[in-house]
Amino acid sequence: MTTMSAALETQIIRAVKTGTVLMGSNSVLSAIANGRVRAVVVASNYQGKALERLKELCSFSETPLLVYPKGSLQLGRISGRGHPVAVLGIRTPGESQILEGVEPSREPSRRRRAPSAERRT
Repeated sequence: MTTMSAALETQIIRAVKTGTVLMGSNSVLSAIANGRVRAVVVASNYQGKALERLKELCSFSETPLLVYPKGSLQLGRISGRGHPVAVLGIRTPGESQILEGVEPSREPSRRRRAPSAERRT
């Protein structure tokens, strides 16, 4: 286990125990769209169109996206679940420092403009 991986694991465990987290892609995607999460953790084996949608939403909302270097089974275990957890949304970090030093997710080439009520012609 690398130092970065161990540090991220420690902060995820602390956030789950002392903060407020959402688990599961549908819950997290909805919360991102409504601005109710401060960061997202995704397992390394989360792939396909679902991952692209998650990246797009995080980029648009400028929500930091952290990639957990292990799979969803391990993310579920450290989250205190007996089943795989592919996506974790951090609403409040609690005593963890998971939000320190993270940058908002930005992909300028794929970023779309938000609809504006002022652009009526």
